[in-house]
Amino acid sequence: MVCQTIDVIESVASSDLSSKQSLFKRLFELLSQMFNDIRGSIDAGKKKRSTLFNLFYQLLAQHYTESREVSYYAEKLCLSPKYFGTLIKKEAGVTANKCIANYVVLQAKSFLVIHDDLTIQQISSMMGFPDQAAFSRYFKAEAGISPVQYRLTR
Repeated sequence: MVCQTIDVIESVASSDLSSKQSLFKRLFELLSQMFNDIRGSIDAGKKKRSTLFNLFYQLLAQHYTESREVSYYAEKLCLSPKYFGTLIKKEAGVTANKCIANYVVLQAKSFLVIHDDLTIQQISSMMGFPDQAAFSRYFKAEAGISPVQYRLTR
């Protein structure tokens, strides 16, 4: 495509006035096609990121109790953690770590409110934390309030 455009430009430079109009028209067509190709590539890139984010979110919903590590989800999607993190940041506007933390805390809040018959220890176990202290530290770091305080305010 670029070579064709250069050939047309060279033809315009060496042609007479009557030929230049048709050559300019051809040049314009080639440039329009190039811009459309570029736009299509950009749209495809956005669609790919969006699809990747949807796959990540599905994996997160299935495996958040198993792992809260970016590398775990990157590996599941056959991507390097760095590249995966870059794609998620572009799509979501926040880091992959923050997406994971937001999801985990949202699930924890849901359990704390809906399952008020369960202890914090039981919820931390259901969510895959090694113990209640680890769950409480994680929750407080992300939500700004302890699980007990959250439950009492809801």
